Amino acid sequence: MLSDAFGKFKPALVLHRCVCRWCNQFFGDELEVRFARGAFEGMLRYRKGIKVPPDGAVNLRYLDFAIPEGNGDWSGVRLKLVSANGGMQVELVPQAAFFDKTQERWMHITLDEIEGALSAHPGYKNVPVRLYARSAQECTRLVSLLRGYDINGEPWAELSPPGGLRESPKVEVDVTFRINRGIRRCIAKYAFNYLAFVCGSEFAREADFDTIRRFIRYGEQPDYPLVVAGSTPILYDDRPSERQTDGHLITLSWAESLCDLVSEVSLFNSITYRVSICRQFSGKLWRPIRSGHHYDLATRAVTPLVGFSKLLALPSGAMTRR
Repeated sequence: MLSDAFGKFKPALVLHRCVCRWCNQFFGDELEVRFARGAFEGMLRYRKGIKVPPDGAVNLRYLDFAIPEGNGDWSGVRLKLVSANGGMQVELVPQAAFFDKTQERWMHITLDEIEGALSAHPGYKNVPVRLYARSAQECTRLVSLLRGYDINGEPWAELSPPGGLRESPKVEVDVTFRINRGIRRCIAKYAFNYLAFVCGSEFAREADFDTIRRFIRYGEQPDYPLVVAGSTPILYDDRPSERQTDGHLITLSWAESLCDLVSEVSLFNSITYRVSICRQFSGKLWRPIRSGHHYDLATRAVTPLVGFSKLLALPSGAMTRR
């Protein structure tokens, strides 16, 4: 159901003879690998011990790390995630900061991005510039590169960085993540797989699901959002800052209209993706659908979620969905 990149669980929720070999290969190579290795959930794989990162820089293409506001001249400075000493930490990235007069803020551009940034923003050649580097060698490279564009930056290597940036692997950072169409397609695939698991392949082949099917396979987007990301938790007793589990959650049910079928997917119980499986179902046979499962990271077991009425009292320790 979910990619093995996010853990192996028993009893595994598996589809048999429902996806052709070619499509399955495409999903693995084009959607799931990029999601697992580049998205916010890809970082959580390392933090939760699902995957041990190789030593050195950890490249997550859809995440950016920076020093938070309130740190003076170091606010907004770009960082990179590295694996070292048995854990994850951040390191300074060699960069130049250009003062953008229109936005009245410093724009931080890494060493590898400078050429493209100056081509896109030629006005940066005539604004104040700051340099950030970990060593004299990196600073020299920055200065040499900028001088090729007739730019002279201020060497800021002597400034004292925020506490913990150099001497400690733990430092407060801002994490910015992007959710692109590829990530949404991968989440939609998980939701559609769950539909086939819960309702069977014959039901999943109904024409009502052609829109979500074509979005998953070909990226075709209708005039309404199919996958919406949010922070509202799936479980009833969860709060934005307090969760009962860090395991994966997936649900499927009709919306209040009883015509729109919706799935919710949350890996590591973090970002909640709401997937529109279909709108205005018109199939030959309507059926009641209300299902959910929890992937427990501690026990590596998959267990059903229990739906309930809010008017009923809950047994102590029960894990329930909204």
